[in-house]
Amino acid sequence: ILIMDKVITPEDIKIMVERKTGLIDISKKTRIQNYVCVRYTAVVLCKDFVTKKERTHEILAKLLGFNNQSVCNHAHVTFNSNFNQSWFSEYRDLYIRCAKEILNYK
Repeated sequence: ILIMDKVITPEDIKIMVERKTGLIDISKKTRIQNYVCVRYTAVVLCKDFVTKKERTHEILAKLLGFNNQSVCNHAHVTFNSNFNQSWFSEYRDLYIRCAKEILNYK
């Protein structure tokens, strides 16, 4: 996706998600649910809006502080399986707000 004549990168999405949540660094090594779910949201946004070349599992794992690349697959599956759960509404709304911001710059 182009944003103001620029291709959106995983770093752009990480910064956007941190800004919208107020979290300083979502790659922080922690299992606190809010951080985990925000990282999962960032993975799905990357998969949906970043070119394949720019969003390899290796790149996302390094950027988001995952221990290994398989966590990216787990993040995507977990996000999608919880998308309609009431406890997950904060992260669903985060995804929607970020997606709208990305699409508005098209």
